[in-house]
Amino acid sequence: MLTALFTIGFFQYLWLSVVFVRKGFAPSTIRLAMLPLLSVWVLIWPAYDNTYMPLYTLTLFFMPIIFAKASARPFARHLKLCWHTLPPKTQQPYPWLMLIITLGICAQLFALAPELGFGLTLSFTLAWHIANFIDSLGKGSQLGLAKHPKQTLTAHLVFVLTTSLICAWALQLYHGIPWHQFFIATFIVSLLGSIIRALVATGWNMPLTFLGMGFALWLL
Repeated sequence: MLTALFTIGFFQYLWLSVVFVRKGFAPSTIRLAMLPLLSVWVLIWPAYDNTYMPLYTLTLFFMPIIFAKASARPFARHLKLCWHTLPPKTQQPYPWLMLIITLGICAQLFALAPELGFGLTLSFTLAWHIANFIDSLGKGSQLGLAKHPKQTLTAHLVFVLTTSLICAWALQLYHGIPWHQFFIATFIVSLLGSIIRALVATGWNMPLTFLGMGFALWLL
């Protein structure tokens, strides 16, 4: 039942992205605004009886790629424009593939350790995009990083704090231990994620940030 509800919402999500592209919104803006909607799906992960179910559900995410490649319909062209087309002269990977890889990393951790994977995935769907939104505003102290000149100190601080709280809360949810007892450990993990976000090139920094954080959570 949960998977069926997600499937309906998933296709509505894709349809809306095409609607906004046709209205003239920039694909990067659509991706930034709509990806956090996945957090609604992530919030129901603890209700799954099988912790591998989110990982299995990720197969749905390959359907837009297949459809956009195989069809010449206007809907497919606009879908490709939103999720599979990059600005000229860029070497960034496709955003949709990076989304699938990152969600796959988080879902795999959830399958093995739900208390870790749940917090990590919520951090991806919420904290990551909040930080990117703050950077997109162009306000605050820019760090002048070689690979990310527009990243700001404010965005990194928000990312670290938000991710620390989300991961600590997820551990409390599963273990019943007050979140503040986990905060130092999750804060260290979040600092690692912030460093990877800053040092790795755009696109690849998303999956590698959460791969590093997931590995650190597993060790701690």
